[in-house]
Amino acid sequence: MTPVKKAELAVTRMKIDLNLSDEQVASVRQIQTKHFTAMEKAGTEKNAEREEMKVHHKKQMDNTGAELKRVLTDDQFRKYQQIREKRKLQREKRQDGSR
Repeated sequence: MTPVKKAELAVTRMKIDLNLSDEQVASVRQIQTKHFTAMEKAGTEKNAEREEMKVHHKKQMDNTGAELKRVLTDDQFRKYQQIREKRKLQREKRQDGSR
């Protein structure tokens, strides 16, 4: 899936989950497209080591979160963080089950 398609999927989810305004949707779309493009670029670099990738991913997620915080209301950002944490736990549970 391309970074643009990933961004659109994320924006669609966020619009529903967070009840975003049209103005917020436009801003979030730009932020998410930038995020997924950067993540894809980092993932395709040939010399990227696993630990280096983890550090880059964390930094990118922190930057994206900071940008979203400027666009979302406090309640929306709090809910966004709760949803992210829930999905993280679900991912970890699936990964633990497959080992």
